[in-house]
Amino acid sequence: MTGGGHRAPRINRLSELLPGTWLLKSRVDATVAGERYPDPLLGEDPVALLVYEKSGHFSVQFMKRDRSAVPLAVSAGGTPVTRTLTWTREGKSG
Repeated sequence: MTGGGHRAPRINRLSELLPGTWLLKSRVDATVAGERYPDPLLGEDPVALLVYEKSGHFSVQFMKRDRSAVPLAVSAGGTPVTRTLTWTREGKSG
């Protein structure tokens, strides 16, 4: 409670708002100048799974969709990038 008997608004933790399994819908990598920069290890269309537990634990896995041609050693080369990820909850659309 704060002074005056009013309760402070409750702030929901992310784990309380997003429990469940999420599938990656899209991913965009870009340089700081805004140019597309495909991830050399994952490509432009990776497969990804994100799991949030109400306890606060989470797990995320990314992998290249077509892994048949993955080289043994690839360096990202130190290029600064930004990533935009879009997720959808498994079993739901939107």
